Amino acid sequence: MIVEVIHPTLHNVYTKLIWDSKLETETLKDYLFRQISPPSNSNYKKIFDKGQIEKIDSNPQCNEFDISLYFSCISLSAEYNCKMKSSPTLVDEVKEKLRQVKCIRNNIFHNPLELPEAKIHNYANEMKVLMTDFLDLIGNIFGCRTSTDAQKIIVHRCIDGIMATQQKDYENTFLYVVSSLLLLSAMMNLKNFIWK
Repeated sequence: MIVEVIHPTLHNVYTKLIWDSKLETETLKDYLFRQISPPSNSNYKKIFDKGQIEKIDSNPQCNEFDISLYFSCISLSAEYNCKMKSSPTLVDEVKEKLRQVKCIRNNIFHNPLELPEAKIHNYANEMKVLMTDFLDLIGNIFGCRTSTDAQKIIVHRCIDGIMATQQKDYENTFLYVVSSLLLLSAMMNLKNFIWK
C-alpha cells in the first residue's frame, strides 16, 4: 500500500528533524511539556483527539503514529522547532502538503473497494508529487536537501513498485476470472454436447 511508503518517511522527518531534541524514551507529550513555554493542557487536548492522545502516551518511539496524527502534530511541533519557527511560510506549505497526503490516505483507506484502477494510479502520481514537494520544503527548512533528495528517489521507486505489483495482481485476477469463465463455458458446451 502506498501509505506504507509514506509512513517511514514522515516518521524519519519528525523524529530526526522536527523533534530533534526529543529523547527516544520520552513520549511526544513529555517532549512538548518540557519545552520552555509548553502548550496548555486544554490546547493539547484541542489538537489531539482521545485516540491520538492514547497513541502518543503509549508509543514513545512515535513509530505507530499514522498520517492523521503526524498532521495533527505539525502546527504544535513548529512552535518548538527554531528552524520551523523561522520559516512560517514554508511551514504553512508543509501543512498543506500533509493535509493533501492525509486526504488521499483517507480516500484510499476508507473507500478501497470503490476506487477504480485509474483513480488509484492518479492517487499514486499525486502522492509522488506531494511527497516530492513535502521533502523539498523540509530540505529547505532544515538545510538537508541532499538527504531529502535521496529520500524522494526512494519514495518514487517504492510507489512505482507498489503500483507495478498492483497492476500485476489486477491482471492476474482478470486472467483468473476470464479463464474461469472460459472453463465454465467449455464445460457447459461439453455437457450440452454429451447430452444431445
